[in-house]
Amino acid sequence: RIALNVGGRVFVVRTHLLDRFPNSLLGSLQIGQFYDKNKQEFFFDRDPDVFRYILNYLRSGRLHVSDEECFNSLLDELEFFHIPTEDILQDTCCQEYYGKNCEEVLCKHCEKNTEGKSLTESISSKAFYVKRNREKIWSFLTEPETSFSALIYFYIISLVTMLNALLVVAETNNCEVNRKCGEIHEDVFFTIDAFCVAVFTADYGARLATAKQRLHFARAGMNIIDVLALLPFYLTLILNYAFNIHQDYSFLTILRLFRVFRIIRLTKRSERLRAIASIATSTGLTDYVMVTLGVLMLLVFFSTIIYYVEQMSSDTQFESIPDAMWYAAVTITSLGYGDMVPSTMLGKLCGVATILTGFLGSSLLIPIV
Repeated sequence: RIALNVGGRVFVVRTHLLDRFPNSLLGSLQIGQFYDKNKQEFFFDRDPDVFRYILNYLRSGRLHVSDEECFNSLLDELEFFHIPTEDILQDTCCQEYYGKNCEEVLCKHCEKNTEGKSLTESISSKAFYVKRNREKIWSFLTEPETSFSALIYFYIISLVTMLNALLVVAETNNCEVNRKCGEIHEDVFFTIDAFCVAVFTADYGARLATAKQRLHFARAGMNIIDVLALLPFYLTLILNYAFNIHQDYSFLTILRLFRVFRIIRLTKRSERLRAIASIATSTGLTDYVMVTLGVLMLLVFFSTIIYYVEQMSSDTQFESIPDAMWYAAVTITSLGYGDMVPSTMLGKLCGVATILTGFLGSSLLIPIV
């Protein structure tokens, strides 16, 4: 059993009751953010009088509401607890109450409805269901804690992101003398890259289609980076197959830098899993694992940038990303052997950024670990 403190009134319910509604706030992992460890209860600063109707709905599967309750207040509480409002229509004894209040809302907010349709019909319309499905898909794509399937999707995207990062590193390595692995095994790398790009394109398209404000979504910094990271593949595809041009332009090399920025999105999404991680018992091992993963991500990030910017110089010492990873490793850890140094101005700036990141990271992580 768990205790739900709603507006100062405590409701005690069994967990299996909430598990029957995994899409609701109370039945999903999102409930963890409302947990009060000191009082060992979940606190919601909501209306307790309306919540008792919601709790009865979870118990019986039928929503019964007194005609004394404010209709707008009821809708607000249903929306907060992720209870689909169309369920009210399925209960015949509440249709009269529901319809009466809908007509009142209709008069105030739906003046353009000249045909006199009731809000009941509007809610059950196609537009309503499309909106609800968009919200569910958006939560599935961007909020791993909302459901088990969303968490699995997050892991899939994370694995594809790491696969793509490994691909970026491996294709620059020398498999033979003066020949990159990406050149020797071009078909293999192209197939894997095409798969990753297809997944990223579908993910971006789905998030764009289900975003509430699509223009704001498209203007967001990380989403712009997502588009720029996809451009090299599609531009190369167009140049090679549409115009039969196989030259590697410098602007495509610059755009390839953005592929490594996908790692930042992986870090951003993983912050939402803190509620899940807090459930596990802290043994100290988790801290070391997270620090190790963080350092590896920084190595891939900086080594990729340094490698590509150093390709502008003919006498560069960075022949592959793995070579650049050695430089990034000794720089982040403040060892600095000096056996490899950048020769371009951009490369030196990247070196400074790597040094500062290692210095600041060490000063912040040592007290924690």
